[in-house]
Amino acid sequence: MASTTTGIRVSKKHIQFLALQLTLLGTVFCGNVLIWPSDGSHWLNIKIVIQELIRREHNVTILVSNASLIITPHGETAEKFEVFPVPLGKKYIDSLIKDMVNLWLYNKPTALTFWKFYKELGKLASKLNEGNRLACDGVLANQDLMSRL
Repeated sequence: MASTTTGIRVSKKHIQFLALQLTLLGTVFCGNVLIWPSDGSHWLNIKIVIQELIRREHNVTILVSNASLIITPHGETAEKFEVFPVPLGKKYIDSLIKDMVNLWLYNKPTALTFWKFYKELGKLASKLNEGNRLACDGVLANQDLMSRL
C-alpha cells in the first residue's frame, strides 16, 4: 500500500481499478433507455429527464400499466410507450391513493391512537406491495412484451 502526504493509504488494486474506469470512460454510450415510472410525483419529475434524453437522441421506452391514473400514452411523441395489462383496475389504484392521503391527513397518530394508525398504515402498505407485485408479474410474465424490450 502506498501512503500519501495526507495519510490516506491507497492500495495497488484501487489504483488499477481507477485506471480501468478512466480508460473505459470514453467508450460508454447508451442509446436505449427503459423507464418504468410509477404514478404521482415520480412521473411528473421524470418527464423532464425523458425530454432531455430524447433531445440527446436516445431511444426512450416507457413502461406503463393499463391501470395507470396519471401516465397517458400518446402516439405523437418521441417516446415509445409499452402498455402492459395488470389484473387490477384504475379504481383500485385510486382508492389506494385516497386511503393513503386520508390516513396521513385525518388520522394523525396520538398517544391513544398510535397503534391503530400504524396498523392501518401496514394494511395500506400491504395493498401497495400487492399492486406492485401484480405489476411486476404483468411485465415479467408477458413474453411478447419481454421480447420487444
